[in-house]
Amino acid sequence: MTDEESALSDPAVPFVRRISRLKGIDLDGSEVTDNGLAQLGAMPELQYLSAGNGFITGTCLRHLLGCKKLWGLRLGGAEVNNESLRYLQNFPCLTHLGVMNMNLSLSGLEHVSKCRGISSLDIDYNYQIDDKALPLLLKFPKLRTLSVKETKISLAALESLGKHGVIAIGLPKPFGDYTPSEQRRIKKAFPNHVFTAKAPGDVDSYHETMFAPVTR
Repeated sequence: MTDEESALSDPAVPFVRRISRLKGIDLDGSEVTDNGLAQLGAMPELQYLSAGNGFITGTCLRHLLGCKKLWGLRLGGAEVNNESLRYLQNFPCLTHLGVMNMNLSLSGLEHVSKCRGISSLDIDYNYQIDDKALPLLLKFPKLRTLSVKETKISLAALESLGKHGVIAIGLPKPFGDYTPSEQRRIKKAFPNHVFTAKAPGDVDSYHETMFAPVTR
């Protein structure tokens, strides 16, 4: 669904719902809103949903709880309704979550932290996130892939996350912007991750980690 369907995205959602065995939905670039997506209701076979279109705030989540097989969810670009993130813990299979550029708050992240099955988390471009978020990030027992680009997470907090079991990391700033001594500390904290001076060592949860099975 793309932005070429001007004003037609929300009315189209009930028809999408009729495809009962649908496993993946990509709303990026569409104009689907929370009100429209709420009409999706229970999709028993749905496994991944990408809604980083800048219109979804999360208020639709409580209407999607019937999607019991959902393991991958990506939101981004809109001002998140942090309180609505409480419904994420009711998706039993959720392992991959992206909440990017949504003004995520500590209260919202606290709701997210109750999703103990998450192994991949992307909270890029949430500028409020700083080291106060560390205790919440350490609550994910299965977290292995984390991206915190353009947040205020410190190097010391990153080292704590490495000790916690995070293997792949998207750094708050490009790897080349850290001093040589800082780079050594980062490499020591994440010995299995490849960092280069030209690129920030990104964890692309959309293309590589979260939606790898989907042909776009």
